[in-house]
Order: sequence, then C-alpha cells, then structure tokens
Amino acid sequence: MEYLISIIMPVYNGEAFIGEAIRSVLDQSYPNWELIIIDDGSNDDTSNIVNAFSDSRIRYTYQENRGQSAALNKGFDLAIGDYVTTLDSDDWYPQNSLYDRVCYLDQHPQFSAVYGDGYYCDESGKLLKRFSDYRKSNLEGNLYEALVESSFFGTNSPVMFSRQSIEQRRLRYDEAIFWSKDWDFFIRLAQNIEFGYVDSIVAYYRLHGANMTLALPEGRRLESLIRTKKKVLESAQFANVSVSTKRIFFYILLIDNIMGKLDLQEDIISGPQFCALPDQEKSRLLRLMAEEYILSGENVKEAKRWLRAAWKMTPTEPKLLFITLITHLDKNLAKYAIGNWRARQKREVITSPLEMIKQ
Repeated sequence: MEYLISIIMPVYNGEAFIGEAIRSVLDQSYPNWELIIIDDGSNDDTSNIVNAFSDSRIRYTYQENRGQSAALNKGFDLAIGDYVTTLDSDDWYPQNSLYDRVCYLDQHPQFSAVYGDGYYCDESGKLLKRFSDYRKSNLEGNLYEALVESSFFGTNSPVMFSRQSIEQRRLRYDEAIFWSKDWDFFIRLAQNIEFGYVDSIVAYYRLHGANMTLALPEGRRLESLIRTKKKVLESAQFANVSVSTKRIFFYILLIDNIMGKLDLQEDIISGPQFCALPDQEKSRLLRLMAEEYILSGENVKEAKRWLRAAWKMTPTEPKLLFITLITHLDKNLAKYAIGNWRARQKREVITSPLEMIKQ
C-alpha cells in the first residue's frame, strides 16, 4: 500500500509526554506517514524535544496560542496525506495502529473513515478501561445518530478518515468550542460519510491533571457543550433521528447539563425540535425537569408551570397527575413522594473515565 497518512499532533506545553508520543509514531509498523506537529504557543521545552528528532517525516510548525481547535485546523491545512488521523501530545499509539486502520480502509472502500478501540490510562500509563466499555456496541455505517447520543469514539485518536472527506466540504474544527470539540467535529463529519470498525487497540489516552479535558474550568466546559448541542439541534439531520435518541439527547441536555439554568431550559423547550416531539415525550421531560426543582426546593413556581403544561399534553398519565396534584397542595409532601419514588428505583451507575484518576 502506498497511502500516505497525515498525523496531526497539536501541542501546548507538552514537554512531559510529547517525546513518548513521537516515539510511538516512529515505531509504527506502517512507514508511509507524515507527522505534523502544531505547537500552539508553548513556552516550555517542547520545541527542543521535537527538534531533537531528525526524521524527515516530522514537520514542526509554531503558532501564537489560539487553542487546540485552531492548531488542529492548521494541521489539516498543511496535510497532504490520503488519510488523516490525530494524536494528542500526551497520548500514544500501539505499533500497528496505522497499519490496522489503513488496511481496513483499503479493504473496505465503502467506508471513508474507520475507528478502533483503545484504553484510558492514568498519568503513568497504567491501563484503566477500554473505550468500548463506554459504548453499547461497535457500530459501522452511518454513525450520526450514535454520535448525537454520546461522544462515541472515546477520543479523537482512534479515528482515521480520508482527507477528501473533509476537503470536499471544507470541514474544520469549530474554534469557539474548547471542550467537546472532537464530538462536534465527528457529528458533522458523520452527516456525510460512513464509518467502519477495526477490532484492535489503536490508541492510548492518558488522563492526568494537566490534561485539557480535566483542567478546563467548568464554566468553559459547559459553554462548549451547549454550543455543540445547539448546533446538533440546528442540523437538518437531527429531525430524522429516532424518538428514543431524541429522548436521551434532550434528557441529558435539559436535566444533566443545564439544570438550574432556566433561561437555557426555556430556550430549548420552546425550540422547534423539542416541540416536534410526541406529546408523551415532551410531557415526560417536562415532568422530570419539574421533579428536579421540587427536590431541590428551587424554582418551584416554574416547576408547577411545567407540570401544568405536561398535564395538558397527557392528562391521563397517572404518575404525572399524582405529582401535579400534590405539588399544588403541598410542595414538601411532593418532595417527599418524589424522593421516595426515586429511592426505590435501581439505576446503573457508570463511572466516567475522567473520574477514575481521582479515585
């Protein structure tokens, strides 16, 4: 095979791990690659470490600090390969990462992209859990709906895609998104191409205190997440996903992500995509939002209003009718009833990989 693979590596103050990341590329069993390192304004020893490697396939570019998305976009602009993949400067590849993926794409021309499995690791490189532990199955084909439901791949490094697939549409990272940038990028990429899956370990993702995913302030993370999800709602393709996926999407957005932010919640539930849901789904989501506020004792007035709106949609739903009535009679009794109801429900708790390094 003569395919050239462009590996984009953004870095900012990466002296601790970038040497290991580069060596993992040099050790690849597939030799036809270019490594494009975009230094996003580092002020540590990153440049000296990179320049100590003399391989002509490594290209180093420095730019003033503009963020990781801008660095990735610069790498895309410089890439000349047939296929593109990425590698963060604190992560690394196993020896056959490029070979396994490019072979798969060569043998499956119906797919423009491929992803594989990998491991979350702690700072020392100890394996924690596989990416596949956090997805229901290893799907192939049109992954738009799966990506709308969750950040399916684990990180960006396991994915390889044809450069043509992004150049035809001039697809780039959104430089206003700092936290969920990969998720946003792959959702948009999945609107136009299909993905295959290669059953092998193709990346190791290191979790540590200086990792941007962990270090970014909570407010900035939420800002990025909301922008990502609003873009999903504005996409024409969202209207075609299943009701069950929309249910999950809106539940996570309204109750997990923006609970307590009434203006944002009102904006979402008054939008065309929420309004297009079946009445039963809208009613359930309004009830669940109301329950959260009743339990917290905050914004009970709005909770009552949402319960009334839900009741108009599904007036014969027993649980809704009960909660609506007791909330209007005695909010403390309603709080007790909801809390008792939920205490009897058994819910599976899945530990986020971002939490594992704190344990």
